[in-house]
Amino acid sequence: MRKHGYIAVRISGALHANTQDIASRVIDVLPIIDIESVEDINGIRFREIECYLAGRDIPWVALDDDDGLFPHQCRNLIICEAGFTSKEEAILRNKLKD
Repeated sequence: MRKHGYIAVRISGALHANTQDIASRVIDVLPIIDIESVEDINGIRFREIECYLAGRDIPWVALDDDDGLFPHQCRNLIICEAGFTSKEEAILRNKLKD
């Protein structure tokens, strides 16, 4: 994964334990959007990514253990139910080829 350079990231939950390898390549973090009501939680991570990109047309992939933080069937999302395993790594490598 090292050949893909630097990343912006927001790490939480199950992914946190497996991030030592990427720590030196993290260049920024996603903004945190305030949640004013329960309805705001749905898709919030996706909105954080949109806010971070702010109109920049660059490809992105998200690794997350909660698909409720993204729109239904988000093509940019890789669900990491048990952390970042070889299964998710293979999916990520495939997406990065595109």
